[in-house]
Amino acid sequence: MLQAVHFTHEEGNIVHTDLKPANFLMANGRLKLIDFGIAQKIPVGTIHIKRDAMIGTPNYMAPETVRAVKEGAPSRVYKAGKASDIWAMGCILYQMVYSRPPFEAFHGDDKLREILDPNHKIDFSSDEEDDETELESVDEDLIDVLRLTLTYSALDRVTIPQLLQHPLLRPLEQQHKLTVPMSRTMLRDVLRKMYAFARSGELNEENLDARTDALFDNMVLRRQQME
Repeated sequence: MLQAVHFTHEEGNIVHTDLKPANFLMANGRLKLIDFGIAQKIPVGTIHIKRDAMIGTPNYMAPETVRAVKEGAPSRVYKAGKASDIWAMGCILYQMVYSRPPFEAFHGDDKLREILDPNHKIDFSSDEEDDETELESVDEDLIDVLRLTLTYSALDRVTIPQLLQHPLLRPLEQQHKLTVPMSRTMLRDVLRKMYAFARSGELNEENLDARTDALFDNMVLRRQQME
């Protein structure tokens, strides 16, 4: 799931803005991310998208997507970025662990107020008794990932490359040791994409590694589909 979102962010510079369990689908043994109906490409020179209305599924919406920002009277806009998708992934992971999203207990406007409240404390109990599942203990590394993804401030929230270096997820990083035979056509395709990113201003020193990883993951996927 994380790799699918990472690919969307780095290959397309797209924010999904409606990540939730229902939008991940298994097809022919492969996990697919679906429903890009309200997804948007991040404009060149910015790190977020803007909307004139709040859109998404409240249980998985990040604080910054619920908060209206005034940009010239009387208009207000709602902003979302890659960090907003990471928050949603944190909510999905929380649901996997505790059988419910972190704000499910609240309803309507109360839910939005709690999401917006920087003083709201999300319960990351390592011991939990639930009517539906008996969860005796939660791994500390797992709780750490939950805390990192559900950090209130979008600027302080963990990034996907940082998550892939986390002890809990490090096995995923072993895939970076893979090698893929490259044909002349594939090499040309990679160079064309990198050139297009550079021309559009979407390639810089900060995201060079992430862009490269996303292109490589795409090559691995294409090779697997050919086998």
